[in-house]
Amino acid sequence: MSYEIKGIRKIALLYTGAVVWTPTYLLPFNIEESMARFGLSENFAGWLASAVLLCLALSIIISGRRLATLNKRSGTVIAAAVAIASTCAMFSDNFYIFVAAKLIFGIALGVSCVCAYGVIGHVKHPEKVTAQVAQSMAVIFSFAMYIVPIVNGKIGNIGVDAVQLGILAMALLLGAFMPSAINANEEGVARNAIKSNAVRGILASAFLLYVSQTALFGFAAEVATTRGVEADQLGILFMVNAAAQLPVGVFVTWLGDRCGLFKPIAFGLVLLIACSLGMYCVGGKWAFLVSTALISAGATLVGPYMFAALAHMDSSGRSTATCASAINLGLAVGPAIAGTVFSVAGLHAVGWLSVGLLVVPIFLSSVAIRQFTSKHSRAAIA
Repeated sequence: MSYEIKGIRKIALLYTGAVVWTPTYLLPFNIEESMARFGLSENFAGWLASAVLLCLALSIIISGRRLATLNKRSGTVIAAAVAIASTCAMFSDNFYIFVAAKLIFGIALGVSCVCAYGVIGHVKHPEKVTAQVAQSMAVIFSFAMYIVPIVNGKIGNIGVDAVQLGILAMALLLGAFMPSAINANEEGVARNAIKSNAVRGILASAFLLYVSQTALFGFAAEVATTRGVEADQLGILFMVNAAAQLPVGVFVTWLGDRCGLFKPIAFGLVLLIACSLGMYCVGGKWAFLVSTALISAGATLVGPYMFAALAHMDSSGRSTATCASAINLGLAVGPAIAGTVFSVAGLHAVGWLSVGLLVVPIFLSSVAIRQFTSKHSRAAIA
């Protein structure tokens, strides 16, 4: 059953939904920290970052099995407390404690993700709430990416952990106001929904979308040097890219489901295809700048409607939580796939790889939404 969520409970939901993406947004700083503090190579530092995202994704899959009976408020508070404890352990100079803390941190955020997106699956207009989560992400992480270098300059590379600790402390405070959203009667609905071809089509689309996202960002610095973009300009460009989620989130909140679910998904994916070509395949500094600035805007348009489609297909909320797992799996494998393609065929091939990854979700989401709409119409007539 869908319900309205307002006030402090909504703020808690939006903040929790945003904070679970901390490893993704702080990824460059985390890699830099592990290399500077423990002398890791770029390869091993990258694998450690991917391991955190993988733990997060697997945690979502495992804890998502108990979504229907999971108290979202208690789960959020406990997960935030564990994430804070593991972040404190990251200040240790012992490498093994540092690695273990990183992995536990990923597991804790996976539980938070299930709680947040499990609730989103129950609200009215989930596309609007998901868009508002993206707006929260833009505010939180634009500020974080600005402040981390300043804190690092004062206390060293552990500055990123200090900023992360502050973000999590607020998550713990707000977690006490999260909705509980327990509905044990929907446990069977959750099990059956994951087996649906329509749900699987949307989950596969989300996975491919974010493989493409990290493939594009993974080698943006290399492309920038070929287009005459300086390092400081690239940093500002990444901040603009994160901030671009704000106006798109406002637009999605206004649009709602007036145009259905598929049209915004298709438009956003076409925009991302254009960005892929502009970044990697079309020469010129301005093509690169504009395309890079619009990547998160395109994903912010597509993502909420994918979550909304899953919320309509699965009333238990498990599918929306599982979608976050699919996204994190995509984020984890994207750089590896792009790196392999880059080493074999060069930068242009990375752009075409992204285009191919984005064309498939247009087809999959179209078929999935059409299947669900047709089935729903037949059920209504019967």
